Formats: sequence, structure tokens, C-alpha cells
Amino acid sequence: DLILRGHDQITIDGPIYLVVDGNINLGADTAIVVNENASLEIHVEGNVSLDGSIVNNSRLPSKVAIIGTNTDTRSIILRGDNALYGAVYAPNSDFYAYGYESTRDIFGAIVARKVTFDNTTNFHFDTSLREAGFAPPAAPFLCIRLRTSFERHCLNAFLHKSRKLRRPPNSRRMILMG
Repeated sequence: DLILRGHDQITIDGPIYLVVDGNINLGADTAIVVNENASLEIHVEGNVSLDGSIVNNSRLPSKVAIIGTNTDTRSIILRGDNALYGAVYAPNSDFYAYGYESTRDIFGAIVARKVTFDNTTNFHFDTSLREAGFAPPAAPFLCIRLRTSFERHCLNAFLHKSRKLRRPPNSRRMILMG
């Protein structure tokens, strides 16, 4: 699981390929910030709940992707009023977007089993994503497999302390599994 709480923030400074075997839960007032020259591709097996934000500083939807790898029905839920610039490819998941008080804008593309927007959500399809494809990372890369809840706890503690994910030297991608 990847869980952010309080005012936790992770900053992405390079091309990051993140694999989460469990769920993703970004609490209110948390953020994953993707810097302008960075990119983030998240492959997630479980449910995704985003009360916090994925901030794409480039505002290019091709720089952020959430890919559901599940074979059974899961859910991806976006809550709040923050804009999302990114692509969601989760053909076996139900996708929901709910705003709170103001309008939520989504710029990009969504492929899901079912898509539901409330009346405060505006969706803007990015035609540049028509031909988008997702491929495994190019080698070399760093792969971390988290097998126990203690290992996941240690990674979350590290991420919360450092608040940054950077690609390792001489590496194109970082993969976190677990």
C-alpha cells in the first residue's frame, strides 16, 4: 500500500515508474508533486482513493498515468477540487470523480469499466493521448519489492521523511513493488 496522511508530500524529480501491489490512499491535504521535467507512471493492483492531489506541474497529461493492473473490479476515486492532468487506464475498475465546493477539472484520458462524474466535474479529453501507449521501463532500473507490512512501513517512513523520490544514478526508472 502507498498511504499519505496529514500534510505528506512526495516530489517526483525524474521519470518514475511506480508499481503498487496493494491500494493507494492519498488523504486530504497530501500531494504527489510531479515536477515540470519529470514523469510518473503508477501501476496499481488495488483500489485508489485520492482525497489529496497529484500535481502535474507541466500540465501535460502524458506526464502522469495511473494504470490499473487488476483483473477483478476495483475503484479509482478522485475527491476534492484539485485539477488532474493525466491519463487513467483501468479497464477493470470503476472511476469516480467528486468535487467538494468548486469545480474539478480533469485534463487527459480515462479508460475504465464505468466512469461517473458528479455535477462539479469537467472533463477535457487530450487528443494527444489517442495514440498513447504504456510500456515497461527501459533498463537499467531499480526494483524494490516490499514483501512484508514492516518493509512497507519502513518505505512509507522513508518517503515521509525525505519527501522526495529521485531516480538512482545511471538509472532511468525506479520501481516500487508492494
